[in-house]
Amino acid sequence: MNSLLTLPHDVLVPVLQLLTQHDAVQLARVSRTAHTLAMPRVLSHVELGWERGTRINAVARGRSPQVASFTSLILRNPDDYAHHIKALTLHWNAVVHIPRVSEGNLAHLPSLVEVLRLSSNLRKLDIDMAESLLALSPELADVVAGHVRLQELKMESVGDKALSLLARMEAGLREVVLQEVRGVFVFDCLRPHIGTLEVLRLKDFNEVTPPRDGDSWSCVHTLELHGYNAHPPVTSLPLAFPHVRHLSMNSAVYGRTALDESLMKPIAWSSLDVLELSHVWLNLITPVRVLHLSTIHRDGFAPLFFEHVQPAALVLQLYDERRWLPSVQSASKSLGSLQYLQLRRSDTMLWFSHETGEVRRHRFMDTLRNLAELRLTLRAISLCHAPHPAPEDDLPAAREHMAKAIVNLFPTVELVGFGYHKFIFDTPTDYSPTIWYRVGRTRTEDEDTLVVEAAKPVEVSGITEYVENLGRTAE
Repeated sequence: MNSLLTLPHDVLVPVLQLLTQHDAVQLARVSRTAHTLAMPRVLSHVELGWERGTRINAVARGRSPQVASFTSLILRNPDDYAHHIKALTLHWNAVVHIPRVSEGNLAHLPSLVEVLRLSSNLRKLDIDMAESLLALSPELADVVAGHVRLQELKMESVGDKALSLLARMEAGLREVVLQEVRGVFVFDCLRPHIGTLEVLRLKDFNEVTPPRDGDSWSCVHTLELHGYNAHPPVTSLPLAFPHVRHLSMNSAVYGRTALDESLMKPIAWSSLDVLELSHVWLNLITPVRVLHLSTIHRDGFAPLFFEHVQPAALVLQLYDERRWLPSVQSASKSLGSLQYLQLRRSDTMLWFSHETGEVRRHRFMDTLRNLAELRLTLRAISLCHAPHPAPEDDLPAAREHMAKAIVNLFPTVELVGFGYHKFIFDTPTDYSPTIWYRVGRTRTEDEDTLVVEAAKPVEVSGITEYVENLGRTAE
C-alpha cells in the first residue's frame, strides 16, 4: 500500500478510482496522507445494512458500515466528507427494526437525514423499506425531494408516501426503479420527470393504470414492467413511451381468466429493438431485432406474431416448447432474418458417452432437430441451462461432440455457445454463454471436414457481444 502513495499524483488519482472499497478502506488506515487520498473512493458509494438474502451472513453484516459510525464520521467534518458521497444504499435492515433480524437504528435517523441533506453531490439513492422509512421520517422525504442533482432513485416496498415523493421532486430523474409497489401505480407521479427520464423499471406491482392521454416520456429508452398477477396496459404504452428501445414485460398472471379485449388490439411500436415477454400477450405488428420469450402466455401468440416481429435473435425457453414450436414452424418462411438462437433452461442436455464413444440424444437434441427441419440460416446457437452438469459431462470432449452434433443439423452455424444460469432468489440474472466454439469447414476432393475449436477465454465476451448485435444496422 505504501508503494502506491509514491506514484505521481496524475497517475495515483485514476488508480484510486479502480480500487475496491475494501482496498480503499485499508489504504485509508495507512497514514494521514493515505486517508485523505482514499476517502473520496471510500465514500463514493456507501451501503448501510446488508442485502436481502444475506440476513444471517455475519461476514456481509460485518462489512456493512453502521448508521451510527457513518453519520458520526460525516457530521464531524461535513465540509471534508459529505460532498464525496455520490451513491447511498439503505438496505432493508439499515434503519427499520426487524424482529429477530435487525435492531434497527431509529435513534440515528435524524443524523442520517442531515447527512443526506449535506450530500450535495448525491447522484444515486437506493432505499429499501421505503414506505416504512418515509412514514417514520417525513423529513427524509423533504430532503430527498429537494436534491437537485439526484439522477437515479430506487425504492423497494413502495406505497403512497414513496409515490408522493416522486411526484414532488425538484430534480428530473434519469432512472427510476420501484419494486414491490403496493396498491395502484399511477403514472402521474412521474410527470415531473417527463423531460429527463431514460430508464423506468416497475417490479412486482399489483395494478397499473394507463398513462394520461398526451403524456409522453420521450427520453425513455429502457422500460421494464414486471407485474404480480397484473397485466401491463400494453395498448397505451407506445404513445406514452414512443422511443423505447428495450422493453421487458412480465405479468405473472395465474389462474384462468378471459383475455381483456383491449389487449388484443394491434400495436405498432417501431422504436423497439429488444423485446422480452413473459406471461404477456402482445399483438405487436412491427419488427424487433431481439426477441426473448420466457413463459408463453396461456393464450399463446397473437395471429401472425412471428411473421410481424421477424427477429434477428431469438431466445426461447425449452420447457415451453409445446407453445412456441407450432407458431415458429408455421412462420418459418418469415424468419429469414433470424441469425442467432438461444435455448434456455434445459435439464436434459446432450452429452458425449465415454463408454460407447457416441452422443446420447435427449430432449434438447429433439428440439433442435425439429428446428433444423425449418432450414433456418443461423449463424450462432447457444444453450444456457441449469443446473450445472456433472463434472464428467462438462469435459471439453463432451462439449466438442455436442457442438459438432448441433452444427451437423445447422450447416450455416459458425459459433456454438454454452452457459449456465446464475440465480438470485431463483431468478436468473445472467444467461450469457461462458464458452464458445468456432466452427470451420474444410473441403477436399473426397469429403468435407468439420473443425470445432474452443475460443480462448479472453475472446468470450467479444464473441457474445458480436452475436448479440447480429442484425443491428448502423444508426
